[in-house]
Formats: sequence, structure tokens, C-alpha cells
Amino acid sequence: MKGFKKLALVAAIAAPLTSAHALESLDDSVLSDMTGQSGVSIDLKARVLIDEVV
Repeated sequence: MKGFKKLALVAAIAAPLTSAHALESLDDSVLSDMTGQSGVSIDLKARVLIDEVV
């Protein structure tokens, strides 16, 4: 029961924080000034050596 009280307290504290990130609509004039990159690019350079497979 003690764990449930802690969980309820954390949930009560976190609930108002999640509503602070509300979505808002943007009109076309604002969106035309936006720039960005589509997709996600991950550049990974790895050096992997396998000495022994057991």
C-alpha cells in the first residue's frame, strides 16, 4: 500500500506537467517560414572486431 501512495503522488505531480505541452495549430503563413529536414539520419562509424565465437 505504501508503494501505491508513492505512485499516486508521482502521478499527481506529473499530470499538470504533461498538459503544458499542448498542440497548437499553425496557419500557412507561419508554416511557409519553417525549414527543416525530413526523416532521420544516423551516421554510425563502428569498428568491430570478433576474435572468438564460442
